[in-house]
Amino acid sequence: MTKTLVLSLVLSLFAIANARAEADREVRNCSDANLGIESIVLPAKSFYNGQVNVFVTDTVEPAAASFGLAIVTPDFADPVGGSNCRAITHLSGVDINKIKSSYDSDKGLLLTVPYRVYNGEGTEPAKAPLKIRINLKKQSVVLE
Repeated sequence: MTKTLVLSLVLSLFAIANARAEADREVRNCSDANLGIESIVLPAKSFYNGQVNVFVTDTVEPAAASFGLAIVTPDFADPVGGSNCRAITHLSGVDINKIKSSYDSDKGLLLTVPYRVYNGEGTEPAKAPLKIRINLKKQSVVLE
């Protein structure tokens, strides 16, 4: 095989892996995402008067998409004051200090999260940041 053909095949495989990681990006329960306390990367960032806490996670594997976010919110239905944890996984990197927030009284808290994607040789900024809507009244966390 020529070097060009091999390089084309390798780049195609990385593109497929990155597309798969994007397709896997969704909001799930932290337990369903297999996020344990050992996955948490400190520091955390708090929003909405400390009611919403965001943690960066790193599961180590898959190496090209091992980062994610754990979003912890109060569980108002729990009589003893528990919490809900939602996870967004399959990112190549997240800088928690660059997360921006805005609030709409009807829709809830909006987090704008710049993140990185794997390009086959390393990571680069994603074309658009993640937009995560958190509505405490509805107990919802969704990607916009």
